[in-house]
Amino acid sequence: MPISAVTAVGTASRTGTDGTTADAAHAFHASTGAVGAAVIDGIGHSDQLHALVPVLAVAAARTAAIRWPLACLLTAGLLTCDDGDGARPSSVAVVARVQAG
Repeated sequence: MPISAVTAVGTASRTGTDGTTADAAHAFHASTGAVGAAVIDGIGHSDQLHALVPVLAVAAARTAAIRWPLACLLTAGLLTCDDGDGARPSSVAVVARVQAG
């Protein structure tokens, strides 16, 4: 069976009510042949959230491919845990992992 490459990932295209978007998507093809993909939908309008959501997508997709989806959700969740400024970011995620063979 031929191996196919991940060539594109869909992303959010509609901006939020404040003119920005807090959504991101990422896919990662690991050397083992596993592919992890994540779509993150940020909830809110803070600068902190807009900066963090792309990081969450990359961390989740890479961890899903290298480990498992549960590990990636826990990892991404840890990145939102510092609420020292009182503005803890919130988001929802969809994650998938496939393994060739």
